[in-house]
Amino acid sequence: MKKILKSSYVLLILLLLSSVSSCEDEKRDEVSTTMEKFILKTESLKSLSPFSIGYKINEIKIKKNNSSSYSVSTIRYDNKSQNSETDHFEISIAGNKLNISSNFYSNNYRIEKDEKMNLLVFYKNNTKEIFSENLVKNIKGNDLYAINRLMALYIELYDTSIRKMGPDTDILAKKSCAVFESNIGFTSTAASIRSNEDAQEYIGNGHPDCKIMGTDVSCAGGYNHACFSTTTMQCTGATCGGSTGGGGGWKVSN
Repeated sequence: MKKILKSSYVLLILLLLSSVSSCEDEKRDEVSTTMEKFILKTESLKSLSPFSIGYKINEIKIKKNNSSSYSVSTIRYDNKSQNSETDHFEISIAGNKLNISSNFYSNNYRIEKDEKMNLLVFYKNNTKEIFSENLVKNIKGNDLYAINRLMALYIELYDTSIRKMGPDTDILAKKSCAVFESNIGFTSTAASIRSNEDAQEYIGNGHPDCKIMGTDVSCAGGYNHACFSTTTMQCTGATCGGSTGGGGGWKVSN
């Protein structure tokens, strides 16, 4: 009888320890009310905005690991080679911070959005810099490409006000194609000016068959700061791959 009681007691202790451990795991996965807007679900996105289409992305796949961790893949399709390329991103929510990271050109890049402080921080490996006028002025090359990709993904996933462009959008009408120019700015106005200037330069550099159709701007930081802008051009003729047009697809200049 004593052996049975002892065994039952040990079993009860083990069950209690298991329950405590399970509760602790659930707490670690909990997301605060402030950060609930950053919770995603497992799904595939095919109706995308110019922010993503500008990088030849035609599908975004989201895998939910738990309530505070996600693995995201962006699939880019090359019309000429008929091949696709997939880039992988990791998203995590911890405390009041949202992190989006990926590897580009053998470096790890990350943006961290601090909801409490209304700040956006850019990381390259172990070096960090707050998104500022100075960063916008000096960033270039691979680093600029990386921060653009990270911000474009943030906007695509979390800005519910952006316009989506499906495969049947007007810009893809027969004998036309779309070309995009993207850039960052400390404010929405600065970002918009920069991408528009890039588009005007593109038109002036041997692409007179293109015209600016509009500019989309979204900001990742607080107080309308840390912004990303994409200017869409509609083109015909040689820019679309033939002297008489008929491109019928997206073209990306960056």
